[in-house]
Amino acid sequence: DGAFSEHMTSTEKKGLIGEDISEEEAVKIAKDFIGEEHIQRVVFDRKTVTREFDRMMGFTRFAELKDGSLFARIGPKCNLVPLLAGHFADRFPEERWTIYDENRHLMAYHIPNMGWNMMQGDLSKYLPDAAFSEEQENMEEYWKTFFETIAIEARKNPRHQQQMLPKYYRKYFSKSGDKSFD
Repeated sequence: DGAFSEHMTSTEKKGLIGEDISEEEAVKIAKDFIGEEHIQRVVFDRKTVTREFDRMMGFTRFAELKDGSLFARIGPKCNLVPLLAGHFADRFPEERWTIYDENRHLMAYHIPNMGWNMMQGDLSKYLPDAAFSEEQENMEEYWKTFFETIAIEARKNPRHQQQMLPKYYRKYFSKSGDKSFD
């Protein structure tokens, strides 16, 4: 008789009081039990984390290191490293990569066929600028040249650019955190 006994795995999912209840009833019971302000705080935090996670999935940029692995530097307001690690482990299962949160000094790394893991520490002393591949250095120069060349002065729209790519995330678009987007 353990957690996977037949009577545990074959039971029907029930509501909080042993009977089927609607979501509205469950929320009312939770509010009565925990308190309205605590429920609102959890809902607010969930929305905040979800919104930032969605943005970080799109704005996280990897740079190639000399050893062929990928490195991304981030600085989210919420602790998103575990969520991003799971996402990128599914997206890049055959790549070696590292995601480093410079606000929390938290790092997730992935090794193909072994999964991902996390560790804490200041990565800046272990990762000098010289660690980036020559191809990565060239790609950043190409990007800067493209960005400067394609810009049409008469069509500049800083408000729209700010809306599409907030300044907060721009510093993480390259390993050097350059100001090409400003």
